[in-house]
Amino acid sequence: MNKSSFLAHKTAIYALFILGEAGIIIPYKNGNDKNFLGFLLAVLIGFPIIYLLCILVKKIENLNKNNYKKYFIAVIYFFVAVFSLSLGVGCFNSFLRFAADYILPNASPYLMGIIFSFVIAAVCLSKREAFYKLGLISAVASAFMLFILFLFSVPQFNNDKIMLLSFPKLKEVSEQALSYLKQTFLPVIILPFFEGFFSKDNNKKSILKGYIIGSLFLTVCLLNSLLIFGNELSAKLDFPYSEAISTVTAGNIFMRLDGFSYYVFFMSCLIKIGLSVKLATELFKRIINLFALKKLPTN
Repeated sequence: MNKSSFLAHKTAIYALFILGEAGIIIPYKNGNDKNFLGFLLAVLIGFPIIYLLCILVKKIENLNKNNYKKYFIAVIYFFVAVFSLSLGVGCFNSFLRFAADYILPNASPYLMGIIFSFVIAAVCLSKREAFYKLGLISAVASAFMLFILFLFSVPQFNNDKIMLLSFPKLKEVSEQALSYLKQTFLPVIILPFFEGFFSKDNNKKSILKGYIIGSLFLTVCLLNSLLIFGNELSAKLDFPYSEAISTVTAGNIFMRLDGFSYYVFFMSCLIKIGLSVKLATELFKRIINLFALKKLPTN
């Protein structure tokens, strides 16, 4: 696999990670009529933060791991590993709730949890190249489906739903931006660690490109919900995007199109959980390695 194709695979993985479960949840419950502006502000703020984190993680990896610095590095690795696992668990729970309400409402949630766990285990145990290939194929398919669903939704759009009735105040927009930063873009801080540990070239370009593409995915999902239901109604729904797409038809061929979105969020959640678990496992290995006599092999 050459360097350029490797970059494309990683970009796809990171884009799906950012989409994750957020695409079916946003806008959040505390949303107001400045929701979309707050989202855009969060995207803009997040970009330089992730850029600086890429540089910082690289410096941490290059630290001389002597008796004192290795404890500092071990603490950082531990907290990132725990945070990474918490992201995976949160995504797992969100998707199971979504599946129980929309995909298989009559199925046992325990059975769905077991099946999904086996699929996650297979992804987590897969080799890096297989994981990257799955991510690339899934990202391309997801981009196509989100674009098609957006086009079919256009006839139902109502621009008044997100029209600004008054000049936005900084406090109102910043409150919305803070919500998106905490719930949607904070998880991105683990990506520089994944890139540093699982990539030979450790290229931050793949993270930044993935961040842009993932943000575009989220923008499409958010606009779909807001332009169909508006801020007030969208904020009351548990899964506004799926509800919005369920109202969209494709002539007499498909009376409901929300089924196509199920694949998108199944794969984005699967990739997010797989990446989180892979990273946490590698971090715990590296913590042990810091205090071991011999170096453990890297996946």
